Amino acid sequence: MIDVAVAILATAALLAIVVIVARRFPSLAAIDTSIIPAERQDELKARLIEERLRRRAARLGRAVNARLKPMLASFQASVRRRYHQLLELEQRYRARATTGPETREEQVKAAATVESRLAEATQAWHDGNLTTAEQRAIEAIRINPHSVAAYRLLANIYLEQKEYEQARQTLEFIMERLHVADDELYAELGLAAAGEGKLEEAKRDFEQSIKLKSTVAEHYLELCRVHLMLGDSASAFESCRTAVELEPKNPKYLDALVEASIISGKREWAKETLEKLRSVNPENQKLEALAARVEGMPKTRTRHRA
Repeated sequence: MIDVAVAILATAALLAIVVIVARRFPSLAAIDTSIIPAERQDELKARLIEERLRRRAARLGRAVNARLKPMLASFQASVRRRYHQLLELEQRYRARATTGPETREEQVKAAATVESRLAEATQAWHDGNLTTAEQRAIEAIRINPHSVAAYRLLANIYLEQKEYEQARQTLEFIMERLHVADDELYAELGLAAAGEGKLEEAKRDFEQSIKLKSTVAEHYLELCRVHLMLGDSASAFESCRTAVELEPKNPKYLDALVEASIISGKREWAKETLEKLRSVNPENQKLEALAARVEGMPKTRTRHRA
């Protein structure tokens, strides 16, 4: 009896399989088996191409890295060298301060060498050879680590190189370590701050330079320029006017006052100052352009005198 039941179940399962295959046969027959090898070949080819591209990209990356790595290392070394330059100078200063006094002969020889290096640095600076100027100034500092003149020259070299952060650090070193603070140092700090885009700080530095010495026209001119950059044309005009009062025949200050007068809308000031500029510097290439700008200004009834 059991065997009969098993046989019936087996037969039913077989029939079910036959029915399923019969239903699926049309779709199975529609598959083109010839496509399978081609698809596999295309897939294999794609993998090979991807692998080739990856290998090429890896080789290119290694080549670029090999070329850039020395350049990056050199740049980093340069930054580190500049960063530690003042620190080294300070360390030398401290070391020299603790070594005790030199003999008179050594002092005279060192002083002469410092003067020689400073003269070479100054000449190189005037000639536009800033790299040599910087090297000679640093050599002078190594000989005499508390030479204010050498540090000041170095700061001015940095300002001309537009290395404003280095200039500021050098000037701050003079003030904080060598305990020197005068109007020129504050003016140079103002130039460094302006170069770094710190206009409010530059304004304070120039105002401090004027506070320490109010008879230097250049300080007022620099303050005028900062006021203009800050958009304060009225204050810029007043600063330039003071510079001209201090040096009434200096073309640089007259030129700046014309510019400040135009920007602040003071037509009569601009017109009369332009005539003074024309009289002291008739070959100025800007005269005609300035005259055109002055003529284009709206007329006012109030008359000022420069």
